[in-house]
Amino acid sequence: MKKVLSVFLAVIMLVSVLTVGFSASAEDEETYVARMWICSTNISSYDPFGHEFLYFENLTDETIKVGRYMLPPGEGVTVGSFGFTSPDGFGVYYNLEGCREKHKDLLAAGVELTKDEFSKVSDKIASFNWWDPLLNCVFFAFIMWNQGPGKTLVPCWLPIFARWQISSIGGKEGAVNIFRQPDEHVYRQNDL
Repeated sequence: MKKVLSVFLAVIMLVSVLTVGFSASAEDEETYVARMWICSTNISSYDPFGHEFLYFENLTDETIKVGRYMLPPGEGVTVGSFGFTSPDGFGVYYNLEGCREKHKDLLAAGVELTKDEFSKVSDKIASFNWWDPLLNCVFFAFIMWNQGPGKTLVPCWLPIFARWQISSIGGKEGAVNIFRQPDEHVYRQNDL
């Protein structure tokens, strides 16, 4: 009788451990809604200081809202702060980097975002529409990136130091392919 009771208790303990393990791992599984990239362009004759911006990929089968921009499933959007090279005044623009082919020789590091993480980043983007020489593209991109789960970047105003930081968190050249939106899908934050 003791052997039967011992085997019975052992089976119950084993089933309990397996059940707890399976339910814990099911709870730990995250559903990602977007992939966020922090991107840095090379210094060029077109852009003598370089440029930093964010790129988002929609990983769902539904439209998601990046800042104030509605991003269809399977597509991507660039988001960056522009000053003197902007088409319609200083501020935050959607899709401008992709249309200007700012993705040539791009250094980028990415992170996947859960729904809650994505909402936090998206809300912060929607609340920001600024550019000046100190609170420039680097400041914008790093502040927004830091809202997500990726490694923290120190906001600075010099793109060359920003590029070094992106490299230090695992950024690689050629890591991301920017989805090319049509020119008519370039929007300024205030126009959405």
